[in-house]
Amino acid sequence: MTTVHQLSRFMETKTKVTQINLEDFSVVWLDTNLLITNDCKEMANNLRQIINYLKLFDNTDDCLNYISSLTNEKVFLITSGSLGQVIMPLIDGIPQILSVYIYCTIARRHRQWFDTYSGRKLHGLYTDMNLLLFELKKEVALQSKNLFAISVFNQNISNVFKEKSIQDLGHHNGTFIWFQILIETLLRMRQTNDAKVDMLTECRLLYDGNNIEQDKIYDFKHNYQPSDAIRWYTRDSFAYRLLNKALRTENIDIIFLFRFMIKDLHQQLRQLHEMQMNGNSFTVYRGQQMSNDEFQTIRNCQNGRIATNTYLSTTFDKDVAVIYAGDGSARPEIESILFEITVDNKSLLSLTPYANIGSLSYYQDESEVLFSIGTVFCIVSITEDTNGIWHVKLNLSTEEDKEIRKVVDYFRRKMLKKTTLRDLGDYLKDMGQYDKAISYYRVVLERFTINDENEDILYKNIAKCFEEKGDLDEALKNYLLALEVQMIEYTAWYTETGKTYYFIAGIYEKKGIKTLAMKYMDKAFDYLTSLEKQQSTHKSWDSHLVETCNYIGLIHAKRGNHQEALAYFEKASNKLLELPPNDDNMLDLASTYAHIGAVWSALGNGDSALKYYQESYQLKQKILPSSHPSLGTSFNNMGVVCSQHGNYEDALNYYRKSIELRQKSLPIAHISIAACYANMANLYSKQNDFTEAINHYEKALDIRQSCLSQDSQLITKSYIDIAYNYDKKCDYDKSLEIYRTALSIAMDHKVKDHVQISSIYNRMGLVYQNQGKMTDCFEYHRNALQTYLGNIRENHQCPQYLVVLYENVSFAQMELKLYTDALENCQKALTIRLKTTPDDHLSIAKLYHSLGNVYHAITNYKLALHYYSQSFQIQHERLPSNHTLLETLANKIYKLCVEETALSKFDQLDLMNKVYELLSKLWRPGNSKMIELRNDIEQLEDKLDILTIYWK
Repeated sequence: MTTVHQLSRFMETKTKVTQINLEDFSVVWLDTNLLITNDCKEMANNLRQIINYLKLFDNTDDCLNYISSLTNEKVFLITSGSLGQVIMPLIDGIPQILSVYIYCTIARRHRQWFDTYSGRKLHGLYTDMNLLLFELKKEVALQSKNLFAISVFNQNISNVFKEKSIQDLGHHNGTFIWFQILIETLLRMRQTNDAKVDMLTECRLLYDGNNIEQDKIYDFKHNYQPSDAIRWYTRDSFAYRLLNKALRTENIDIIFLFRFMIKDLHQQLRQLHEMQMNGNSFTVYRGQQMSNDEFQTIRNCQNGRIATNTYLSTTFDKDVAVIYAGDGSARPEIESILFEITVDNKSLLSLTPYANIGSLSYYQDESEVLFSIGTVFCIVSITEDTNGIWHVKLNLSTEEDKEIRKVVDYFRRKMLKKTTLRDLGDYLKDMGQYDKAISYYRVVLERFTINDENEDILYKNIAKCFEEKGDLDEALKNYLLALEVQMIEYTAWYTETGKTYYFIAGIYEKKGIKTLAMKYMDKAFDYLTSLEKQQSTHKSWDSHLVETCNYIGLIHAKRGNHQEALAYFEKASNKLLELPPNDDNMLDLASTYAHIGAVWSALGNGDSALKYYQESYQLKQKILPSSHPSLGTSFNNMGVVCSQHGNYEDALNYYRKSIELRQKSLPIAHISIAACYANMANLYSKQNDFTEAINHYEKALDIRQSCLSQDSQLITKSYIDIAYNYDKKCDYDKSLEIYRTALSIAMDHKVKDHVQISSIYNRMGLVYQNQGKMTDCFEYHRNALQTYLGNIRENHQCPQYLVVLYENVSFAQMELKLYTDALENCQKALTIRLKTTPDDHLSIAKLYHSLGNVYHAITNYKLALHYYSQSFQIQHERLPSNHTLLETLANKIYKLCVEETALSKFDQLDLMNKVYELLSKLWRPGNSKMIELRNDIEQLEDKLDILTIYWK
């Protein structure tokens, strides 16, 4: 007997594209008795004529798991009577399911349970397949009217909310702005026949095996004219279905496929709009069913704005609209809405035209007004009628919200003064929508002649997106592709080539491959410094020279050559001040000032750093919209400087401003917002508020996990930071649990960061130390040291970190009474420290103290006192006299003198005198311990009969 799997395979042979549904609806057919018979095949084919995407299941769990996984489509479920009784109690929490159709041979067997669930998504009980198909077709037509893609925002830019089809632009206006610019760019593009050919080729593949849609595609190919755009858009066909979902879900690939039709639609609407302008206001209606959550977003924005993300169809006939609105019986999940839209019809809207399309619609008996993508309406009132329908009154807004308008105008000036399509991808990248940006760049690479799009720049931008996502392998691959193009196409000096070397070096640095990082950084430096000499001789190259100097400055800064970095940044800023003060040059100057601020911050000069960061911010503020994310970067930079210099309150305020501003124009899950949360967490941790620190680190982690690959070191670092703060809270078990998670992730990375792995081992050792579990402590500190020494080349090792590792291992060995090993590792630490640190540094004093402890433990009191004394001398010079470290060490030296009696009398006297002389620098003669020590010395001198000789 054949099964549903064979029928599925049969259906898959009828279409080449089965994995992606590009329409809004799909049909799921669940039945344990589906057979590959002619009736089943015919039924499957008939279903595809109504809804192209069909999935077949014979297992309830598999079926519901599949439906629950869907994000951008709705499902009509067809099932048998017996399975329907099983599945109905399970579907209340699955919003993807619109309706359930029961198909059986004997209806009376299922009538009782069917009546129990009546009204809960159950559409009907059918024994006649033709009747089921007829009802399904009617419901699809009705539900297609409910796919209302809009953006909702209020005048005060508030209320965070985001859904698939409704976005609160108070914090997410970026998508709306991008959409407007995208449509405008498509309208500016030159029409070519290739666009139509590409679209039809894809559509034939998508609808392979669907005879009805194939006939429509054939009709479109041979008969479509630009004047038919409205007719085809209003017809239930592949064009309407694919374009509407693409607009609603922002599917760039499909929007591009239909670019010629979007342009034709816009031009046809604009022509009708100009013809129908008569100054007389009119009212139109739209009936709509919306989820309660979506409608709540509108209710929260009384007196706000609604902007359409697709074409909006309305009617003059209120009664027709009420039918589509429904009667409120689907509450609480679904609300019935009647939109009443008043249009004054006085202002010519060339960007978002509207028109009465009744005479051109496929269904000419309808009196329909169609509004363009991006049309903005004012919310006048929201009231509930007594018949269960919400009544929402709107006015057509001839002006967008001033703040949104300012942002849109800025990007139009910035981007549309030129016709490159790449800029739209850049905007997506800046918004943090890296996957969409990558898709967009690839569309440009694959579908268009590169000419002024610069193939190398496209590859480099793709690489930058992957780098931000934490996918370093893909980033490197695309940077190298960019470099390959540059080596072939740009044999003359080209600034972008030097920048590409710089970016590649950065990737190798992040991957921990220091040799290649240095190699490419050297290439970048050599290339750019040679280029600077060339550019300096040509006045026309001044703007390029600025960029070159900035990147040379960045290389110097990375190498720690801060004065050289400052010199190049100042050269760039001086050159910019000589150029015309247009927006681009002033934004470049703002960026250069930010670089200078970063150098001063690295040099520890907080006042100068803050000064330049503020000047950078002030320049940006004059040019950019008030919600531009670059202003958030300035606030974050100023917060970092304040934090470094102990101005914690100011730092927190700057970080909060940065987050608030970025959330207005970027997605909530943007990597720069995560960085701000992490900075705030660092600040709370410094102030010993470990609970708030953990809270903010977790916010950073949530964002990073949503937009970075699991291979990203930033995700691992978030876990490390959280674990550290649990350690500081003395919640050691929780700390170790999270460190283990961090270690597991770090060990699974494609390219292991052995420094990070070593650090995790080291930190876990410290937690075990805090618990007093010294065997575990020693094991993890030893793992940390071995991981570092075994994987990091000697010339790439960090001396300061290596000292820490040796110190920690030595301490654990001391506690375990492994004195010989402890002494060896402590001496190794001291040897390294003496080579890299001034002799009077407190870290040297710490190591002398540790060596004193080891020699004390093995009863070598002379050497113990020797190292204690050296430690004491440094600390006495570098620390206040009342510092606890000095007091601790003094007591230890005193104890050594008075309690250790294994020395000869002569050695003991010599020791006591040295201790007395040493401690007199800290304790006054009247100190009880000094008096006791003086008495002991005198008694010992009497016993040896050498008192007179000693005082001479």
